[in-house]
Amino acid sequence: MSEVLSKGYIADELDGKPVNYVLDWCYRRQLAHIAIEGSGGLNDLERRAAGYRVQRVSSDGLSAAKRLGVLGCEVSGGPSSFNIPEVAEIIHKEVVGLHSSMKFIILDYAKSGAEPDWLPDAVTHERYLLNAAGKKQPIYDNNRNITGYETETVNCETTILYSRMIYAFWYDSLNFLCDKLNDKLSFNIIKLQRKRTPWGYDLDSYLKINF
Repeated sequence: MSEVLSKGYIADELDGKPVNYVLDWCYRRQLAHIAIEGSGGLNDLERRAAGYRVQRVSSDGLSAAKRLGVLGCEVSGGPSSFNIPEVAEIIHKEVVGLHSSMKFIILDYAKSGAEPDWLPDAVTHERYLLNAAGKKQPIYDNNRNITGYETETVNCETTILYSRMIYAFWYDSLNFLCDKLNDKLSFNIIKLQRKRTPWGYDLDSYLKINF
């Protein structure tokens, strides 16, 4: 497998596209994670380097067939596999070679096609807790007199902050991956075309001041 890919119809499709588009192509259209983590894709050395389990069996499948025969099972065929473009294999190899935290956040969202929810409309407020009858849950004193009603905090500041930290880390991880992929591919992809902090304040400065 060459380290640098020549231009072709795939390169024409992906050239100049943002990194999130390229990941969507790789994981939702080409299903690279399924092909590579199954029986196709990377060789044994590459699979070990990526952290995948490699199990040795006899080349003709005789050992596995014998084990299944002891259990009274009938062997009707092996697992199916499919080929994916070389570009998708290289993209996946770069993703799984990242630091574990970057790898997992990229894979989780790329495979689902979703993005981290930074809670754009979230407002911290209190609301009454309701009982089974749909009425406010009272608070009683020792004499069973109602002294108030139980409340809960909705979208507390910590929840909002944590959601936005995840979004910022996802954003940084994709742009970091973009630089790495541009070193491997003959065509260029671009970073996310949006703000890192769409909520309107600098997250890093906020954390330094408040925590």
